[in-house]
Amino acid sequence: MRVLERGMQWANLAERIIGMLKNGIRADLRDSNAPMVFWDYCLERRVQIMNMTARSIHRLGGLNPYTATKHESADISNIATLGWFEWCYCLEDRNSSLHKFPHAISFLGSCLGLAKDHGNEMAHSMGFETIW
Repeated sequence: MRVLERGMQWANLAERIIGMLKNGIRADLRDSNAPMVFWDYCLERRVQIMNMTARSIHRLGGLNPYTATKHESADISNIATLGWFEWCYCLEDRNSSLHKFPHAISFLGSCLGLAKDHGNEMAHSMGFETIW
């Protein structure tokens, strides 16, 4: 990238990555028809995907940013399981005598990304709509 004018908004290399993130978020929200209020969940998912995929940056030595920083392999199976704002079913136990397992209440929800510090590695955050 050639710097045209010092102090310009696009002269900083980080601004190029932020522009790529914004374009990705716009595309995800448009393609999935998700409400704009979920843009921050989409941003977190996009950043996680960018951190766990390899790029042709010489300083990384062929590694992805996650592996280069934490010195452990990145596991993308939790990201690849469900797409952005993809419909999914969730079973929820209401902790009452009427709704004990195996009679859990079924919800239809949309996947909003990974649930951080909650559940196991495959836990996802959901936007719920009650079906029955």
